[in-house]
Amino acid sequence: MKQLVPRSLLNTCCRQGVKIANNNRRNLSIDSKSVQEFAANNRQFAKEAVEVPSLSLVDYTSQTVSTDIDEYLVWRGWDKQYVDNQYTNALLSHLLTFPLTFAKYADFFMDTHSSEADVKELRICCVGSRAEANLPDDYWREFLIAIHHFHGNENQINWVVDCIGPEIAPQLKSKQITADQESMLTLNYHKGFLHDHVVRLYKNSKSSNPTQEILNTWNGFLLYNPGIGHPNLIKSWRPSLDFIAKTSKKVLITAHSDIDATRDSKVLHEIQSGSDIVNDVPISYEKNAFKCKTLFEDPCASDEAHATVVSPNHAVCAIKKLS
Repeated sequence: MKQLVPRSLLNTCCRQGVKIANNNRRNLSIDSKSVQEFAANNRQFAKEAVEVPSLSLVDYTSQTVSTDIDEYLVWRGWDKQYVDNQYTNALLSHLLTFPLTFAKYADFFMDTHSSEADVKELRICCVGSRAEANLPDDYWREFLIAIHHFHGNENQINWVVDCIGPEIAPQLKSKQITADQESMLTLNYHKGFLHDHVVRLYKNSKSSNPTQEILNTWNGFLLYNPGIGHPNLIKSWRPSLDFIAKTSKKVLITAHSDIDATRDSKVLHEIQSGSDIVNDVPISYEKNAFKCKTLFEDPCASDEAHATVVSPNHAVCAIKKLS
């Protein structure tokens, strides 16, 4: 890797660091300011820590499945000194939380086609994409590696992820990432809100039934820490959520705190309650073993006195359909 963790990536979710106590063990979280200071004062050590290890065939075919991010780091061959160091561990968790969370729950989307043995591609819309859109390729390659690790290699699927969000950098171009000859990840980038992107698709469609075509564009939706229930964001999110509900496709959504999950759950329940379809599985979040261990202040807090400490992908929720 040519550079340390980009500052824009580490700062995506924060204004400033939040001090916490008792952070002297790798399984505890640590504030972002301390992580940044450590990386600045130990540049070579931090640079070496975030370099992705090569992958051996023995490791790739291992039957031992990691249950959290530390076990994954060990399995993938990161040196123990980087795994045990609280600062480099936090750095690595910040980079890996997005691909590993997605990979851990990838079978949720794969089950969509469980009866179709010849499925070769799944297209997922990553709505409101931010930090994950700026991940180095080496870390998105971990998504493909981790899918094999978590779920085996019986179903060789090519994944297409459309990253859509108003914070997408205009210089980002579509790219393809491979981990072996059997599977591939394609990343596409579209700046703007999902509902505006849908309007553009409709205008450019040559289909005789563009509405149905667009509703079936994606096999599912991925929302990383969207904050759909936050008072500052709830109105801007609703048009995109209404479209997602109309597709009746699966949704994987994360929250960066328990408060965030509670707020978002309320919005999701409201959308479901307005539907004529009764969902057989209630909406509920669970703690994510592959969360980021770096703590930030909620960037949407109304003031510092009411700031909430958050960590990306703290909790995760899998929804079969919103309507």
